[in-house]
Amino acid sequence: MLTQSIRILSKPFLTNQLRTQNLCLKLKNYFSQYEFSQIEQKWQQKWNQNIQSSHKKISDTNQEKYYVLSQFPYPSGNLHMGHARVYYISDVISRFEKMKGKNVINPMGWDAFGLPAENAAIQRNIEPSEWTYKNIQQMKEQMIKLGVVFDWDLELFTCREDYYKWTQWIFIQLLKNKLAYKKEAEVNWDPIDQTVLANEQVDDQGRSWRSGAKVEKKMLNQWFIKTTEYGKELFQDLSDLEGWPQAVQEMQRGWIGFSEGTQIKFELFSQQQQKCIDEIEVYTTRPDTIYGVTFLALAYDHQLATKFLAGQKEEDLADYEKMKNEIKSRKDLVVNKIGYKVKDYYAVNPLSGEQVPIYLVDYVLKDYGTGAVMGVPAHDDRDQEFAKKYQIPIKEVIKEETDNQSTKQVLVNSGKFSNLEIAEAKKQINEQLIQIGKGHVTSNTSMRDWLVSRQRYWGVPIPVIECPTCGVLPVPEDQLPVILPEKLGNPVQLKNGNPLAHIKDFVECKCHICGNNKAKRETDTLDTFVDSSWYFLRFPDSKNSLQIFDSNLIKYWAPVDLYIGGMEHAILHLLYARFIHKFLHKQQFVPLHKEPFKQLIVQGLVKSKSYRLKQTGQYLYPQEAQKYAEDELDIKIEKMSKSKNNGVNPLEEIEKFGADCLRMTLLFYGPNEKDIAWDGNLQKTLYSYLNKVWNLHLKIQSAYKNDGDLLKKMNKQEKISTFKKVYGYVENIQNALERKDRSFHVAIARQMELYNFLSELQEQSGITQEFSEIYEYLINSLYPFAPHTMSEIAENLYKKEYQFVWPDLLAIKNKHLNEDTISVKINVNNKFKGQLEIESSFMDSQNDEQIIKAINESLKLNISQYKNIIKINRKNAFVINVIQ
Repeated sequence: MLTQSIRILSKPFLTNQLRTQNLCLKLKNYFSQYEFSQIEQKWQQKWNQNIQSSHKKISDTNQEKYYVLSQFPYPSGNLHMGHARVYYISDVISRFEKMKGKNVINPMGWDAFGLPAENAAIQRNIEPSEWTYKNIQQMKEQMIKLGVVFDWDLELFTCREDYYKWTQWIFIQLLKNKLAYKKEAEVNWDPIDQTVLANEQVDDQGRSWRSGAKVEKKMLNQWFIKTTEYGKELFQDLSDLEGWPQAVQEMQRGWIGFSEGTQIKFELFSQQQQKCIDEIEVYTTRPDTIYGVTFLALAYDHQLATKFLAGQKEEDLADYEKMKNEIKSRKDLVVNKIGYKVKDYYAVNPLSGEQVPIYLVDYVLKDYGTGAVMGVPAHDDRDQEFAKKYQIPIKEVIKEETDNQSTKQVLVNSGKFSNLEIAEAKKQINEQLIQIGKGHVTSNTSMRDWLVSRQRYWGVPIPVIECPTCGVLPVPEDQLPVILPEKLGNPVQLKNGNPLAHIKDFVECKCHICGNNKAKRETDTLDTFVDSSWYFLRFPDSKNSLQIFDSNLIKYWAPVDLYIGGMEHAILHLLYARFIHKFLHKQQFVPLHKEPFKQLIVQGLVKSKSYRLKQTGQYLYPQEAQKYAEDELDIKIEKMSKSKNNGVNPLEEIEKFGADCLRMTLLFYGPNEKDIAWDGNLQKTLYSYLNKVWNLHLKIQSAYKNDGDLLKKMNKQEKISTFKKVYGYVENIQNALERKDRSFHVAIARQMELYNFLSELQEQSGITQEFSEIYEYLINSLYPFAPHTMSEIAENLYKKEYQFVWPDLLAIKNKHLNEDTISVKINVNNKFKGQLEIESSFMDSQNDEQIIKAINESLKLNISQYKNIIKINRKNAFVINVIQ
């Protein structure tokens, strides 16, 4: 019993259940220093006190950099398991890349504006700023307890003036480049949150993404950002993002909906006048089907609708109004293929000369393309459904032909273009349309411009004034920021329409052009997605008060090497961030990179069991569910949620088993992109594994204490055989961590295999020098996953400040698997140029000319003059650095 108790108490992670008073009293003089809570607090305090100045790292642009970033959170006040999962991913990679010698930043900030804080302030009758900063402080303390190390000296807050000044500056640059504009538009209105929503913020059931309310339609004067201007680039550049998951790329492609096609002019005739009075432009990706057009379909609110309805009979107008009201009253986005046939007007096909009827319909959108499409029911499912409903002719113009066992599609019933294959037909038809002045090749996107106006208080004021004399003007850059009043005096005022409109001192201003003192500020605030569309560029220079960031620093730090976040942001946030980054790139503020994120990890949800009474639908806590029979309960694995009473508090799990164990558990479940179902049993398995690793270091300590430097060595053959296996384990661990999907679960499994090999080795050969060295490889490879435990082990074993370095495969090979030659990394002026296989005697040679000759010949360099040659043999990593 005593032996077992010592084994348990000599761990850095002691459960509350095992922390019995008598046992601790009996052994506290020897082992209480290993209690996990004390160890974790010790190292967390040390890490946060000793974080190197990020500004030192930021300005050191000679070293290879690595920028890892997890999506910054909204400060809700409480971390959940989803937060823990994403921050552990970023922390593991940050530590891993630092161990490989890179200049790494892993910053953190707060997406601090937005509706939740405003709504919480209304409920509590406090200021939104008070609620926000209180939550930030609480979440920051929780993050530290998780054991993640962020570069807190780069911290930013989107709600602070030093940040949103530059958000306003970006808006002004967009305005100057005609990429921001204001227009009267039908918008989505959230009746609960009392604000406008972008189309992207309404789900397929017509509900608000945040409040869940059924969205209404309103006509309002709103600010937009012209994202469609970059539609083609946003679509095409996705193919360059090799480090992005394919699923996310496809979601982006589907949302952008870029296509290349033809804009065709159909002449509009009045039946009464029998002459052309206008033109209707349609957009199509299939000009080859133009001879199959049997009607034109226009959006019900197309700009020509007013002309078509003028002078119509009352019953005809009633039919149109009935259709329009049905479209507007819909609660979802499903269309019914309804339409209104235009009286007294028809269109003429520019190639066939045929007259075709015109319909105002529900399945064409005013803002897509020209708001008008060719109706080709023989070759389009939507058109066919509509044509059958309204008894419109269907004309086939494409058929398949089989020739020499191959099938091809050719045109039929298409005049001189009949019998042409589709690709050639498109080409010739486009040429004909261009020749007669009835068409041109163009492109289109289904993505809409980004609606950024919000009628709420807690956001970035839009930096625009309206002068009775000069009109709408951007605020001069030297007058930024337009400061949001942080104290409203009466938070209940937030409920009364657009809050800023009620603050006289904010609204009234003087025109900087003509001096008119009756100018007024814009009282809408910006969508919070604008705040998060550029924050990754601010982090490396977050304290710069003179400019948005230093372009020279961005040349070095951009793009983000690894970006980590949830699938819920796979379209909106990523799309907007890509747009703003491309805009700043075109303006030469980000000169080298068109895309913001080199590699992307989209982590899955953390789920757990939920218990619901079948009879009432009430969700129960797990302990409550134990009172009921299984057939009385509806038990599911669902996303953790307060409403479902199935949330698991990460800090409570840390109290049980420690932060290292929680970290390894979340990463060991499976691939990062997969949802996981939380199960405490896996955590116990990882807890047991870490204890075993801990106990091995106690055995090494004991051996050193007894024998000092007299540990026995393996014989030559034993050593080569052993280190061949060790090399394979370390290589597999490294490969798993460097894969595109960062396979942490695979790396941990391979580490376990290395531990098992060590255990077998110890049973066979005892504690040898080679065993001690292999154990050091193990704790170094485990450090990113269990940093508290490995730091304590290293301190206990080596009795000094220990620098964790990733096990060097070349060093293992050179030292243990290759007798005559070694692999040497070649640097020129501290920059890596390649590696050489050379005789080990080179490292001791004083003949620098011989070394330079070997470098020039092997690496195809042309080094003729140099000041010095530095030879480094550190931890068996061989480096030759030529200083010119």
